[in-house]
Amino acid sequence: MTFGPFAPDIEADERRARLRAMRALALVYSRQNLALAAAEHDPDALGRAFRLLDYLPALSRRKMLATYATLARPGGRHHERREAAQAFSEH
Repeated sequence: MTFGPFAPDIEADERRARLRAMRALALVYSRQNLALAAAEHDPDALGRAFRLLDYLPALSRRKMLATYATLARPGGRHHERREAAQAFSEH
């Protein structure tokens, strides 16, 4: 878990903001909450939310992660997209 709201080295407020963004995209692309709302207030729910991403249909997951990476990309760099793709290719 090394990208977006799952990155280990971010502040709690930043994590909540990233979780909200990912939750919104999950609702748009898959109509599922993925336990992301619970993870906003319960750090122990992060792992569950991350694992549930694997249960999304592949196309919905790719669209959601690509959109999230585009939104999260600082200064035009593509590191979030690479990290997201790498994290899911390890599964």
